[in-house]
Amino acid sequence: MTYDNRVGELSTLKIGVLQEVVREGELMLAAQLAVASAADQRAMTLAGLLIAGATASAGGVVAMLLGDNPNWNIALVGSAYAAAAITSAGFALWSARPGRFSFPGNEPASWHPEQWQIGALGPHTIHQARVEQAVNLQSQIKKNQRIQARNALWLRISLLLAFLATVLAAVAIGLWGAHRWQSTASKDKHEEKPMCRSEVNNFFVNDTTNHKGLENQPLQTRKNVRTFTHAIRRGGRTSRLPAEQACKPSHPASGA
Repeated sequence: MTYDNRVGELSTLKIGVLQEVVREGELMLAAQLAVASAADQRAMTLAGLLIAGATASAGGVVAMLLGDNPNWNIALVGSAYAAAAITSAGFALWSARPGRFSFPGNEPASWHPEQWQIGALGPHTIHQARVEQAVNLQSQIKKNQRIQARNALWLRISLLLAFLATVLAAVAIGLWGAHRWQSTASKDKHEEKPMCRSEVNNFFVNDTTNHKGLENQPLQTRKNVRTFTHAIRRGGRTSRLPAEQACKPSHPASGA
C-alpha cells in the first residue's frame, strides 16, 4: 500500500463514512480506467488514419516522379505531408503506450500485517482497514491523473500537427494551382492566333452547327466561331465577325 500523512485525519471518521469514501474512490478509479481505454482507442485509430494517409501520399509522390512529366513542386508538398503525418502518428502511438496504470481493488498480499501503517502489532480492525484503503485509493487516483495528463498532451500534439500539415498542404496545392492557371491563361492570351475567315468557314462545310475540334482552338477563335454561327442562324449576316487577316497560302508559291 501507499500512504500519506492524512491517515490520522481519516481515522477520526466513522465506519459508515469511511465505507462511502472507499466506495467512491473505487468508482473514481474505474472511471479513470474507462477514460484511459477510450483515449487509447482514439489514439490508435488516429495513428492508423495518419499512417494510411502518409502511405498514400508517399506512393503518389513516387508514382509522379517516375512518370513522364514529374512535378517537383507537388512532389515536395506530398513528401512534406507524408513526413508530418508519420511524425503525428508516432506521437499518437506514444500517447497510447502501456503504462503503470492503477486499477480498482487491492492485492490480498497488501493486507499482510507488516504492510499496515500501524505495523504488525495492530490493532487490525475494519475501521483501520477502511482508513488505509481510502488513503491508498487517493494515491492511486493521483498517479492515474498524472499518466492521463501526460498521454493527453502527446495526443493533442499529434492532432495539432496533423491539422497543420493538412491545412498547409491544401494551401500549398491551392496556391500552385492558381499560379499554374494564371500562367496558362497568360500564355494563351499572348500566343493566341485567331483563325482567318476561310478557316472559320471550314467548321461549317457540312453543317452550320458542327463544332468539332472547337475546344482545342484559342479563345478568340472560339468567340469568332460562335459569333459566326449566331450570324448564320440570324440570316447569313456575318458583319459581327471581327475583322481577320487574310489567310496565308498553305504552300509556298513555286518558283518560275
